[in-house]
Amino acid sequence: MMKLWKLIGPWLRVVLCIGLLTFLFYQIDIRAILNASLNAMNHWPWLVSGIAMTFLGLAAGAMRWSEILAAQGIRFSPLKVVHIFLVGQFFNAFMLGACGGDIVRAYYAAKYTGS
Repeated sequence: MMKLWKLIGPWLRVVLCIGLLTFLFYQIDIRAILNASLNAMNHWPWLVSGIAMTFLGLAAGAMRWSEILAAQGIRFSPLKVVHIFLVGQFFNAFMLGACGGDIVRAYYAAKYTGS
């Protein structure tokens, strides 16, 4: 049974993903999204500054995460800190609620330190 699931499981996920994306595609109003996108492009300085501020906020969060790790005596390379931080941000945004990302960050910090 386990071998069968390993064979079918990934394909089942792909079919489910395509089905959900198709459902969502037919639920949205493409013209409204296109109009909103064109309106945003007419105000491109605000769009660019908003994107820049978002990345600055993420950079500040990664720096804070690095300081929290350093306070615990854990040192990672800046790239590893950003990686762990962004994985945590993903889980905060899409899964497990507001503290799920912190749990994931703690897991990866423990995993990479061998704790």
